[in-house]
Amino acid sequence: MPSQIDPANVVPRGQPDGTVGVFRHMKILDYQIRVTGRVPADVLEEIEGVQVTVQPMRTILRGSVPDQAALNQMINRLQGLGLELTEIRRLSP
Repeated sequence: MPSQIDPANVVPRGQPDGTVGVFRHMKILDYQIRVTGRVPADVLEEIEGVQVTVQPMRTILRGSVPDQAALNQMINRLQGLGLELTEIRRLSP
């Protein structure tokens, strides 16, 4: 049986209360992740919506994730490539 969406929980993107997405209980978290080395282009394509800054010997990824699980998935993917994570910084409260 398909789940029902409660219209009371549906809001447009980017509301002043900090909710983003479709449901009020979902908050987007902004992070900056620094890794030693370059992230391959095909992996960057998998990680949608991130800003990428490539500096000598490191890559900086900045973007939003819907939850902690998505952040962990991104971290695991980068570490699985053998990239050293040098910093993970939460940018939003």
